[in-house]
Amino acid sequence: MKYIQNEKGFTLVAALMTMIVLVALSTVVFIVTTKDLRIVTRGIGEKKAFSAAEAGLQHLIVLGSGMQNYTVTDYVYDTTTDPDSVFSITAPPTGSGYDNYCASSSGDSEDVGTPQGMGDSIVPKMVVGENKRYGSKVELIAGTSFPAPCQSTVQHAGGSAPSP
Repeated sequence: MKYIQNEKGFTLVAALMTMIVLVALSTVVFIVTTKDLRIVTRGIGEKKAFSAAEAGLQHLIVLGSGMQNYTVTDYVYDTTTDPDSVFSITAPPTGSGYDNYCASSSGDSEDVGTPQGMGDSIVPKMVVGENKRYGSKVELIAGTSFPAPCQSTVQHAGGSAPSP
């Protein structure tokens, strides 16, 4: 059997193979790290947007009842530490299933003190928290109530709803 005595090119081939393996490993590490960073960044943005939505809900609660026509857009609730987080309060989109309804007095024992034909008008509000830096958005639906005369209503679970 004849053996090759000249091994001068073996070092170059071994170095190239090692470099290919190292480049492949570093590429995989880079891709995994980038995905993890995107996941963490998205989580931060969602938390900031949810915090803005909570601030909007608190704002709505502080305003109290009787604010059925109240809207606000892109309200910055924390100008010093997080100016990119804003909230908006609007009516829900038409046809979304969140319509005004009236929890009217029906003369039952639980409605004592409420005159017949009066009740609480429930007005849904959409509170949207958004973080513009991370591009995250959270939407909440909350109902505000205020005493009002109830018009024609049909019985609805937990109250009554306007008849169509």
